[in-house]
Amino acid sequence: MACLIVSNGHGEDSIALHIIKAIQKRDPSMQVQAFPLVGEGRCFKAHNIDVVGHNPIFPSGGFIRSLSVLLADLKAGLWGHIRRQRKQIKDLAVRAEFVFAVGDVFCLMMARKTGVPVYFLPTAKSSTFMPHSVLERFFIRRWAVHSFPRDQLTTDHFLKYHLPASFFGNPMMDRLRTDRRVLSLAAQEKMIAILPGSRQESFENLVYILRCCECLHKTSESLRFVCAYVKGLDLAAVADRVGASLHLVNDEDYRLTYPQEGLEIRFTTDFLACINQAHMCIGLAGTANEQALYLGKPVLCFEGFGPQSTLQRFREQQRLMGDGLHICEIREYSHIVQKVLHCLQVPKKSLPADQSAAEEIVGYTS
Repeated sequence: MACLIVSNGHGEDSIALHIIKAIQKRDPSMQVQAFPLVGEGRCFKAHNIDVVGHNPIFPSGGFIRSLSVLLADLKAGLWGHIRRQRKQIKDLAVRAEFVFAVGDVFCLMMARKTGVPVYFLPTAKSSTFMPHSVLERFFIRRWAVHSFPRDQLTTDHFLKYHLPASFFGNPMMDRLRTDRRVLSLAAQEKMIAILPGSRQESFENLVYILRCCECLHKTSESLRFVCAYVKGLDLAAVADRVGASLHLVNDEDYRLTYPQEGLEIRFTTDFLACINQAHMCIGLAGTANEQALYLGKPVLCFEGFGPQSTLQRFREQQRLMGDGLHICEIREYSHIVQKVLHCLQVPKKSLPADQSAAEEIVGYTS
């Protein structure tokens, strides 16, 4: 038996990975292929999942929220790329028992009419801040045999409009708890996690956040900084941009040092250890922000340097996740420093219980 997982985004890839692990746990003989519509699917490759498809980098980075961004992608060859992906997916699905589409309605469209059942995880929208439109509901009804929305409110709306749906929890929040640590902290020290995002804009986002860290270090030397970065980010170029030195700590961890300021910033790929240990986060990300918020960590954001980190996007995220997300309306160092110091005074919240929504979802579809 075989199945195909189609996803469209770094956060969606992470959710899809939870689904794949649940499938493999339930049926170790199942052959699973992952088809990321955006990016290289690094998280799949890191877990030895067969990745199919090749994706060039488009101006939008896969996050299209305006006509101008769409036109730029079309000029760069998006339409031809979509047609090739669609053909690949149809060819692969011939050998599959079922398909999971993890992402938005475009992702579902790409996985449709493959001749096998298509299950839909609509991760991109929630009735909390952006309900699915009449046209989207029409397509979901036609193309998905069953949907697993990210929250109960959205599931209720699906059922209201007679779309088969179930809510078992959000797989994005599966298995977030860990006791691993990135740093050894003294009693008076507090750790700030840096979440710059995973798309093209993450470079400029990170450079600006590092400037903020320099200002924060001047305010308090008891603050420690750890950046959860995605492989592929050019850390040497980041170091050169901010005038710091980059040093290898182990196979994947680095430290950025500012000798004159006495400031050190750790870079790690161990995202879960980073957000679990952090007292708060400076986050210009999508999924990563929401996962940190789910763990009860205050997250400060401000307008970044690309389509994923706009103020509109963060206001939507705030409506979805609550007042744990603090928005700094003015992107200016002194304002951000004051907001960070305020967030560090927010009382700790109790951690939620671990969940495995992915296993519940896979169990339902089996």
